[in-house]
Amino acid sequence: MKKTITIALLLAMVLLLCACSDDSGMKAPEISDLEKISEVREWLVSDIWNDGICDLSHYYYNGKSATGKSMDPEFSIEQLKKAYAKKAKYDEMMNSVSDEYSDLKEYYTKIMGQVDVLYAEILSRGTTVTNKGLDTGLYSQYFDAFDDRYFEIKYD
Repeated sequence: MKKTITIALLLAMVLLLCACSDDSGMKAPEISDLEKISEVREWLVSDIWNDGICDLSHYYYNGKSATGKSMDPEFSIEQLKKAYAKKAKYDEMMNSVSDEYSDLKEYYTKIMGQVDVLYAEILSRGTTVTNKGLDTGLYSQYFDAFDDRYFEIKYD
């Protein structure tokens, strides 16, 4: 009797596993170029700029976040490191976008060059307030061009 129950349970488990497996050959739906660009933009705005470069630039200048609030610079740097570690994923995503968006790809390349420079400077500066913020002028110039073009495409 125990042997029959054990065999029945094993058979049920095998059937359950087979039912849960994805042998259908269906692939996850591919995301559009605009969705890829949007995801890259969100990463740049939220993780790289707002929570990283911008806050730390203000911190270096006056010891406060960009909104004038207290902040933990070590935590911000650690969060920026985690965001920056995803750079290859977003580089690949932008490279996979159609050449129809070559201007955005060019802007992205310029932006990431500045992200690399600013990231290296942040790692070099650490958490010391110096009364001198980061020079984010080129990043802003390139990102503004990227953002303007993105919204032009999105709402066209």
